[in-house]
Amino acid sequence: MPSRVLFGYLLRYRWRYLLGFGFLALSNFFALAVPLTVKLAIEALQGEAPEALRRYIVLIVVLAVCHGVVRLGSRFTWLGAGQVVEYD
Repeated sequence: MPSRVLFGYLLRYRWRYLLGFGFLALSNFFALAVPLTVKLAIEALQGEAPEALRRYIVLIVVLAVCHGVVRLGSRFTWLGAGQVVEYD
């Protein structure tokens, strides 16, 4: 049965796939955090001092870089797991 063979590979490489799911969850978190931070920055422009805007700009850049790194890790993890299964 093809599903039994596939399930065997999923069990054998479960840590790679779990790591990939973890990276995917973090990637979604960072993807949602950037627009929320932009919203907070706009609200800071309307109410607080302009100095608070600098903090939000740095935070947006840090979140975007983290999102890129985590997304890259996710892709490497998923593609690497698929290549290992294909090699087996």
